[in-house]
Amino acid sequence: MQVLSYLAAFEGLVEPVTIESKSAGAHTVYRVKEIKGNIQLYKFSIGPIEIAITYDSMTTGLVVEAFINLPFLPTISLGKVGGSLMDGVGIKLGYKGILSGEIKVAYRDGHAYLGYEFTVAGLVSMESCRFSDPQA
Repeated sequence: MQVLSYLAAFEGLVEPVTIESKSAGAHTVYRVKEIKGNIQLYKFSIGPIEIAITYDSMTTGLVVEAFINLPFLPTISLGKVGGSLMDGVGIKLGYKGILSGEIKVAYRDGHAYLGYEFTVAGLVSMESCRFSDPQA
């Protein structure tokens, strides 16, 4: 379980989140959450994909970054986008025929949601999970 030992470096900040998939059953996504004043930082580890979301609760501004971690290679940036949580933001993902898909962050029903759909080496992952209860 290399993922767990890697995440142990966050000293108790790691929270496993079980997501009930309609297509593949339950699976676990790892989330790290830090709050410093009005800035909230969320990091998600979904297989080889890492997603970082920085949210400002005062302005509803956010920055979303995506990375891929492949064996024997350094972490590779897939993209970065900024915008407003109220408007929603998204990033198209792609890397050398290994990865394709999209991630979106949006506000709905009073909560912030991370939605993702991607294919890595032929394996499909498509879900949505609530990650925050920001004050709109």
